[in-house]
Amino acid sequence: MSTWARRNRKALLLLPVAAITAVLASSSRIEDYWWTKGLHDGTKADASGVVHFSDAYDDGYLTYPIEASIALKAVEPVTTIQSHLGKPEPVTAPDGAMVWRVGLRFEADPDTALSGCKIAIVDADGTRYDAEPRQFESRGSTPIHTCVPDETPGPQATVGSTAAPKVAEGEAPRPPAYDTVVYVVTPVGVKPRAVRVWWFPPKYAELPVEDAASRG
Repeated sequence: MSTWARRNRKALLLLPVAAITAVLASSSRIEDYWWTKGLHDGTKADASGVVHFSDAYDDGYLTYPIEASIALKAVEPVTTIQSHLGKPEPVTAPDGAMVWRVGLRFEADPDTALSGCKIAIVDADGTRYDAEPRQFESRGSTPIHTCVPDETPGPQATVGSTAAPKVAEGEAPRPPAYDTVVYVVTPVGVKPRAVRVWWFPPKYAELPVEDAASRG
């Protein structure tokens, strides 16, 4: 053994331990990162089919609550979407796909910021199909927003500002209760089990489709 190795034998023996510790610490950080990117903290519907959802936006500079009672009104396949004039316009989906109309009911304080939510259909196997723009073609009238009315979206945060979300100047307040519609594309043959609504993972609202069907 060389003189340098003898002098540093203890440090060399500790190297594997330090390496393992570093890997474990890194693994923990990676796990935490991916955990926050998934939907793991679900809020279920009560006996009446309503989810009383609560979350918050917090980027370290701006914080505001996200609270709403959400109910699923309908999940139904569509081949047409009505235009602004009330005319049914055909829907063109990708080959092997179909389009679903998801109707939701929201009740929330008009001062609560609710823009920017995401919606998905979940099938019996747990596969999630997110509502995404431009997944199908139609001249029908499709909404701009997903969880707020297009005409009265309510308070909205300003990008790059730490000011609390507020209603745009000249815009009417959002009503305390309102309905929204969103369209979701899935492969043909999918049977929706639930609809999920979320703003920021890991929290989400879970709305069973069978509950909506029984109430309808």
